[in-house]
Amino acid sequence: MKISKPAVTALVIVASVVFINAVRLLMDRARRLSPSQVSAARTKGNPRAPIRIVEYIDFQCPGCISGSLLLKEYIEKYPAQIYLELKYYPLSQIHRHALKTAVYSECAARQNNFWPFFYTMLEKRSVWERMINPDSLFIDIAKQLRLNIPKFQSCAENEKTKTDVLNEKAEGRARGVQSTPTYFLNGKMLTGPKPLREELEKFFKGDSL
Repeated sequence: MKISKPAVTALVIVASVVFINAVRLLMDRARRLSPSQVSAARTKGNPRAPIRIVEYIDFQCPGCISGSLLLKEYIEKYPAQIYLELKYYPLSQIHRHALKTAVYSECAARQNNFWPFFYTMLEKRSVWERMINPDSLFIDIAKQLRLNIPKFQSCAENEKTKTDVLNEKAEGRARGVQSTPTYFLNGKMLTGPKPLREELEKFFKGDSL
């Protein structure tokens, strides 16, 4: 049976479309981070460092911001000595954007851009915390960082993302966290940036930044 040229052309076009879509699907899966990679996207420093810190924060908490900037300075000065893992503990009952900022930050983490998003968001805190709905500002930050915006928005709108954030908060509560910021420095629980600074100064022989 002889196949007409139009039919052959149509088959070639269909096969090409199927092939292109398959390649796109494989590339998308390759770019997608696993849960462990997402968690790793919220870490900084040397994984073999002698000082290991787990930080539970609310992004709208002034003390959390002070503590985060303090840790940033110490890690920049002692990159081989500190390993930091950031975890979410949104206090939605007192901070109206606490959960939303955590969700958007998690969506940035899922594109392996947590820290640039986090620090840019902190710089603009005085703006977004006064807004009724800061979604547009967070999307603008994502655009500046060249994130995949449709995926970023889809992630932020997905209830599972919110559930993942709240599950992490529940994990913190189970560890004894009651307020923010709370740190676990080599297993020792510290509440607030002042005890954190004091403990770090002990490690670094009174070096206060």
